[in-house]
Amino acid sequence: MEKLKAILIEIVVIIVILFIISIAALVDLRLKDSNSTSEAIGDMYLSLEQEKKEINSLGNNIKKEGEELRNLKDEMNSIKSDRGDEWNNLVVEYNSKLNEYNKKTTEYNEKVKSYDKRYEQYEKMKQKNENIIKWFKTLIGTD
Repeated sequence: MEKLKAILIEIVVIIVILFIISIAALVDLRLKDSNSTSEAIGDMYLSLEQEKKEINSLGNNIKKEGEELRNLKDEMNSIKSDRGDEWNNLVVEYNSKLNEYNKKTTEYNEKVKSYDKRYEQYEKMKQKNENIIKWFKTLIGTD
């Protein structure tokens, strides 16, 4: 009976050791994922900041061009029909600047959409990384 009890205790100890080893392996896998995800999140954050600066710069340029367009339109409205050639030249200039303004506005909108998508991916990755850290803390009992 004592021999059977000793064998059962050894089996339980071996099972506990295997359980601890498997948990350590899981923790190691999760930490590797967490580290690579953290680096990717950092890189993505820097990229997003750069895109944000470009979008702000483009937005400022669009504002300046919008102001130029308003000034041209005011100038066109102030010129009377007696100065036809000058008015026609202003209309041509206004139309070309308006086309350029519309192109830049379209580019701005596309960049904002792209930024929004990438920011959403960034938030998902960040949340995934936080979940891994919470899981690890729960596993080791510090949460």
